[in-house]
Amino acid sequence: MTRTHEVHWMWVALAVATLMLLFPMVARGDGPNAPPPSVRMLDRCYANTGEAVAATGDFLDRRSAAGLILVNGSQEVVATIIRQTNTQLVFQVPEAAALGRYQLRILTGGMKPQLVDQPVFLWVSRTAQ
Repeated sequence: MTRTHEVHWMWVALAVATLMLLFPMVARGDGPNAPPPSVRMLDRCYANTGEAVAATGDFLDRRSAAGLILVNGSQEVVATIIRQTNTQLVFQVPEAAALGRYQLRILTGGMKPQLVDQPVFLWVSRTAQ
């Protein structure tokens, strides 16, 4: 390889590194082809309001999963996320949740947030007043 080729490849590598710094969403996969967050299972099927429930799945970090909503037909209640990693999301069942069966819905992060319904359900019961 000649000296000219070495300098050329050095400039190409520098340009790629600069683009990755300027556009971090390309480097970390936040673009339109980023995989959506998915929940495979809950640590339990029943919970009282105010209790913490752990959801296990993939791409559940803050960058991918910005919020969590519990959906029961037309009723939607926002759950508070207590802790989250890439594979686990721990949330608190809201006090506003009425008795019933709720599906989890994740609000994605990124430049174009979307709501993604999850194939898991949680039965909520009210705590004794």
